[in-house]
Amino acid sequence: MHHTLLAPRAAVRGTLLALLLALAAGPARAQDPPRPPEAAPAPRANALIIPIGGTLRLQMSPPKPDAPRPAIKTAVNTKEVVARVQAVDGDPTSVLVVGLESGITRITLTDAAGRSESFDVVVQLDVEYLRSVLKRAVPTANIQPVPAGNNTVVLTGTVERAEDIQVALQTAQSVVLGPGRVIDALRVGGVMQVQLCVVVAQVARSEFRRMAFNFLTGENNFFLGSTVGQAVVNPTLVGLNSTQLGPGAALSGVPGAPNGTPTNILVGVLNTNSGFLAFLQALRQESVLKLLAEPRLVTLSGRPASFLSGGEQAVPVPAGLGQVGVQFEEFGTRLNFLPIVKGDGRIYLEVEPEVSFLNAANGTVIQGTVVPGRTTQRVHTSIELEDGQTFVIGGLIQNTVNGTTQKIPVLGDLPFVGTAFSSKNYEETETELVVMVTPRLVDAMACDQAPKLLPGMETRSPDDFELFLEGILEAPRGPRQICVNGTYVPAYRNAPNAGQFPCAGGGCGPAGCGAGGCGPAGCGDGLLGVPAATSQPVPVAASPAPAATGEPAADRPASLPAPAGQQ
Repeated sequence: MHHTLLAPRAAVRGTLLALLLALAAGPARAQDPPRPPEAAPAPRANALIIPIGGTLRLQMSPPKPDAPRPAIKTAVNTKEVVARVQAVDGDPTSVLVVGLESGITRITLTDAAGRSESFDVVVQLDVEYLRSVLKRAVPTANIQPVPAGNNTVVLTGTVERAEDIQVALQTAQSVVLGPGRVIDALRVGGVMQVQLCVVVAQVARSEFRRMAFNFLTGENNFFLGSTVGQAVVNPTLVGLNSTQLGPGAALSGVPGAPNGTPTNILVGVLNTNSGFLAFLQALRQESVLKLLAEPRLVTLSGRPASFLSGGEQAVPVPAGLGQVGVQFEEFGTRLNFLPIVKGDGRIYLEVEPEVSFLNAANGTVIQGTVVPGRTTQRVHTSIELEDGQTFVIGGLIQNTVNGTTQKIPVLGDLPFVGTAFSSKNYEETETELVVMVTPRLVDAMACDQAPKLLPGMETRSPDDFELFLEGILEAPRGPRQICVNGTYVPAYRNAPNAGQFPCAGGGCGPAGCGAGGCGPAGCGDGLLGVPAATSQPVPVAASPAPAATGEPAADRPASLPAPAGQQ
């Protein structure tokens, strides 16, 4: 498309003359092969950038350094929808270029002498203004707006705080006038991996006291019984007319299970003419439950993560038309959390730890199938912590007392005597629960920081001697000596850390734990010089000198060989 400026009649005559000369030279060039169509030239590195709605004054360079700038005769614009070229009143040496929409165009200016000059013009969003606004809105961030097609802009760079991303996006949207015209490529600088350490500790104690007394007595023409609480079930009274049943057939009964626990004491006095049977339940039951779960999980800031160590329980459910389907329900140790790292170093957490296990007492029966229930501890909350801080997000102290008695009116209310006509059940339950979380900003380990032994790798399968004669299912890695100087050495003494823990049994003497106190490598039965870091077996050393307790050296075991290298 052409836009002609300041075209005099002489210029028109010159143009017609040039056309005639071109037609005359046409047959001479007809012999040349046709050239393929040229692609649109790419913008040069020194392209002119104009913001949308902005203007730029263009002038041609002078033909000589000292000559004035020539007057512009014509201006050719390849894409008038991208930019518009217009004359400047009173200044024939300049034209104004107005940016209309995002794109690239090429403008060619020609003076009266026929000399031409081309300019590549890039029209884009005013990112300089957007950059200055973002700098004032988020001064601690390093944001670079990059213009894209269709009047969109890409925000790249880093911010110090996660909440600054939303501020930058809303600021850019207000400048470009559209939420769909801003592409978010921002990220938060620094370590963005969060490890969450959760501790779920529970102790449940319960005490049950039960007592029920039933009796049956009868003679030739008399019988009496008390079956409160069902310490006896299906009592049968047989008179003396049934002497064919033999002695002791006057009375009979089956021990019951009052309060869910069977009768534990039975007493009877029987003869041919009379009998007395007593059924007594007197029990005291105590139980304790300790639960400790420590799940740990690592994820990126702003990304949810979940962890499950347990299984899935198959629960039958009605499927219609008399059919039974199966639905799987998870149980075990589960952890769900969403961390967001803020710029001030604090970590926002949405966390849901859960610990559940199967409990037959909470079960039910579905179409004849017994399905065990589940006991569950679950916490769902949101908190904000510093790196390494610990917060108790949940706790429970619960005391429950449940007492039940069944008795015969009047007789059951009598002191002492009423025991024979009543059944009692008394239950006390105490529960303590604590849930703690500790978030940490972590980074990946180096190759020399990785653990050398994973769970299960510190032991080996036992050989026939260790399995059948010593009865151990896991043996320490490497070879071991069973007898050292005629003294049996158990398998756990061959472990690298055998001397680092207090001795089990034997008590502590004046020199420390064990019979002979502690040596340089730790506590042991008078063992000296067993370095835990040694990885190769060493010869058996002679018996060390007696300890301070005066124990003879002959009665003390010799030094053990260091553990063999890990296999």
